Amino acid sequence: LSLWRILWQQLSSETAKKKILSSVEAEIGRQKGNPWVSMAHATLAEFYQSESDLRKAIAWARKGAEAFPASPGAAKCRDLISAIEQPALTLEGMNIDGAGKRTLAVNYKNLRKAYFKSY
Repeated sequence: LSLWRILWQQLSSETAKKKILSSVEAEIGRQKGNPWVSMAHATLAEFYQSESDLRKAIAWARKGAEAFPASPGAAKCRDLISAIEQPALTLEGMNIDGAGKRTLAVNYKNLRKAYFKSY
């Protein structure tokens, strides 16, 4: 796992990252009976999260959390799922705005509605 993490950080090409992903997935398939495989699931989920593929990240983390629920890897998978699914909202006001320019910037994640009041 450490080698894959190092390679992931050092290599930037799309082809290299796809090879790393397929290598981790293949190893997960070979190590199904090993409780440490949950940590491999967590590592793979982190890789997908860093690539902004949150659906795959959550899917792999769920598999890891279910594989060996009492393992450290499963705990890490549950933490990843919570971090990805946690709602977030940021509101930024501009120091100087001009005519026709935006005054507020609203960024959100995992929210359906946000209410604002202005006084």
